[in-house]
Formats: sequence, C-alpha cells, structure tokens
Amino acid sequence: MDCLVEKAAFSLAAFALVVSPVAAQDDDAYRLAPASHWHLDMAEESCGLQRVFGQEGNQVYLQLRQYAPDDSLTVTVASDDVRQRSRLRNFAVTFLPDSEANESVRPMAVSSDAFGDGVLFSASLLSAEDRARRDEADESDEPFTVPEDARNAREQAIESVSIRGQFMREVVLETGSLHPAMTAMRACMDDLVESWGIDLETDSTLSRRVQAVDMDRWTRPITATYPIRSVQRGQQGYIRIRLMVSDEGRATDCVVQSAFNDRALDEAACEGLLRHSRFEPALDAMGSPVASYWTTVVIYTLG
Repeated sequence: MDCLVEKAAFSLAAFALVVSPVAAQDDDAYRLAPASHWHLDMAEESCGLQRVFGQEGNQVYLQLRQYAPDDSLTVTVASDDVRQRSRLRNFAVTFLPDSEANESVRPMAVSSDAFGDGVLFSASLLSAEDRARRDEADESDEPFTVPEDARNAREQAIESVSIRGQFMREVVLETGSLHPAMTAMRACMDDLVESWGIDLETDSTLSRRVQAVDMDRWTRPITATYPIRSVQRGQQGYIRIRLMVSDEGRATDCVVQSAFNDRALDEAACEGLLRHSRFEPALDAMGSPVASYWTTVVIYTLG
C-alpha cells in the first residue's frame, strides 16, 4: 500500500507528469460531434466544463475541471454506450492538431450514475514547447507564465481531443476551439479564488508564490500513514487539497477539494499536511509576505 503526496509548484497544483508516446490519429477512430453546448459548473472548490458528444446510444461524456488557476486540467472521459477496455493499455490523450500525445498522470477508473464508467486523469492545454519551459522553471523555482495572446492562440488552435487506450478504438471528440470555453473557466476561477478570501490583484502580481520547504523530508510521515479502516475496506483515494498558508509560512487551514474519497483518507491527508508541512510564504509585488494558498494531490493506493 502506498500514499503519495504530489509536489506542487508556485502554490498551484502540479502533478508527477509522465510523457505518453507519440499518438498519431487513427483513420478508424470514432469521431464524435458535440451533442450539447458546454455547461459551466462552479462547485464549492472547483470549476468544470462539461459536454456530451455523439448521437444517442453512442455518446461520450467529457469534463474539464480546475481546482486552482493554473495550466492543469483534471479530465474525465466516460460513457455508458461506447465499449471500453477492461484494462487501460497505452493510454494517451492528444489535443489535435498536435502530433504528440499530451501528458497524463495515473489515470484512475471512475463511475457515476450520471455519466457511466470512465477514466479521470490530468492534462495540460500547453503546447509541448511551453510544457518543457514550465518544467525547466519548476526545477529552478522560477515563475512561469504564458503570454495572454499566446495562450489564446493555443486554445483557438485546438480542434478536437483524441483518447487512446480507454475504448476499444480511438475516440476523437470534436470540441472545436476551446478558447470560448476556457475564457468562461477563467472567469469562474477568479470568482472561486475570491471566495477563498484572496485579493485577485495581489494574487496576480505576486513576486513569489508559496513554496514548500524540504518537502521530501516532511512528506515521509504523511506517506507512511494509511488509515487501517481504509485498508480493511479496500479504499483508495485521489485527494485534491488546498492549504491556506499565512504570511509567516504556516498552513492554517486544509480544505479537501474533491468529494469522492473515503472520509478517513481525507482526514488523514489533512491532518498530516497541517502537522508536518513547511513553507516559505508568498510575496506581493513589493516583496512583502502575504497570506496565500498552496494545492496538491495526495494519492492512496493499495497494491
């Protein structure tokens, strides 16, 4: 059994990304046109874009969700109709017209009465070049930003999403430009961040975001703890967490952002983070410490 705490950068969620192999589009793929408009869902701790593709009896559900205003998307692809593999094989997602597969992290099986069986994973809309620049910035603890015009052009260029390894055949969801939908997502995220008590102007001009201190050291006591009750029940967890961090660098509040985990796992993750985590506080535009937030993922797996 394992418990993993994923490293976060710039106070926002970051994942242990795994580069998928190049995924060329299959001429024999299912190509599904939209069956609905994008639906924007503002939850208590996240914003989501939801859409259904395909004709009745052959439909696939797509959800793009954010828990912090960064470049990471938590993606769900599910269906009650299209035949899926019993086990994922060479799973890859590609935002076409890219020729190179996007990055994903530990795809997890999910199921819902609303959208059927599916897979949840992390992805980014950044181009391969910008993802490489972001990773270099992460290594050097340097801020990373994409100019607004470049971000908008990238979102405009995306025309569909290819999913391989989940269904028996490649499925291509014909999204069209993602820019209008992502513009609505950003407005939703601004409202969400304000609801956390964060001033948007201060947050957008920070000279440094919250930084974890000696994270490898303080994650050990957290990863060594897997609630016995959860083990006995065979419960696993993928827990999105937001910590509020004071201007002194102390975690003052822990909020579970995802709501489909065993409560004992949620409590164990928050208790461990509040007790052991250490941070350097965020700095405003003038270099003065300010209260801010930091997000991460705690993964509990049995195996």
